[in-house]
This record gives sequence, C-alpha cells and structure tokens, in this order.
Amino acid sequence: MRAGHAALAELRRSGKVAFFDLPYRKDDVRRIKEVAAQVAGRFDAVVVARHRRLGARNDCAAHGALSSLYNELSGAQRKTPRLYVEDNVDPDRLAALLDLITPKRTLFIVISKSGSTVETSRSSSSSGRSSAGR
Repeated sequence: MRAGHAALAELRRSGKVAFFDLPYRKDDVRRIKEVAAQVAGRFDAVVVARHRRLGARNDCAAHGALSSLYNELSGAQRKTPRLYVEDNVDPDRLAALLDLITPKRTLFIVISKSGSTVETSRSSSSSGRSSAGR
C-alpha cells in the first residue's frame, strides 16, 4: 500500500497524473464557470466527442449521474440539454447522431490530446466546427 501511494505521489509530482490537482486549479475552474454561464440556455444538446484511446470510458460519470433514459425525457423534465458522450468517431455513428440533434442548437466538445488527429479533425469538421482554439 505504501509503495503504491509513493508511486502515485511521484506521478503527481512529475505531472503525469494532472487530474489530482484539478480541484485546485482555480483559473481553470473560473474559466469553466465563465464558459458555462455564456452557453447556459443556448443549446438543446451537448455532444462530447473523444477518441477511445484517451482512456477508460469518460461517459461513466455521466451515466452514473443520469438515468439511461435521460435524453428521452421532455425538455421540461430534463431542464438541461440532452447529453451524448461519443468515444467512437465512426462516420456512420456520427451521422446517426447528427440525425438526432439540431447541430446549430448543439454544443460540441471535442477532446483530443494533440488536437491534430485525423479522428478529431473529422469529427469537428463533420459537426461544422473547427477544433482550433477550442
């Protein structure tokens, strides 16, 4: 147990597990709150697109916090946009999703380590958005 704790502490010091410090990054938290205030009420859906190689399924938190039928509820029942977390940027799957949403009323969040992968470029261009600076 101590060896594992020491190994994690070293990873944290090296910056390789930055998520440990996320709650303490006040500038990032402030910026997230600013963006949230700017987009509040402007979207019917939120699509989070990422390449599956970025780690374990990031949608676990969303699925744990929301009913599996959350997106089927009426807007009045939800009180928030529908949420789609896509870890596969397969063109057919993306096309099916685009049939379900109104792109102009959808906030797209594209996650990439480098921002320059083919998959990231394809998914952001398919949504009508650029990944540059996002």
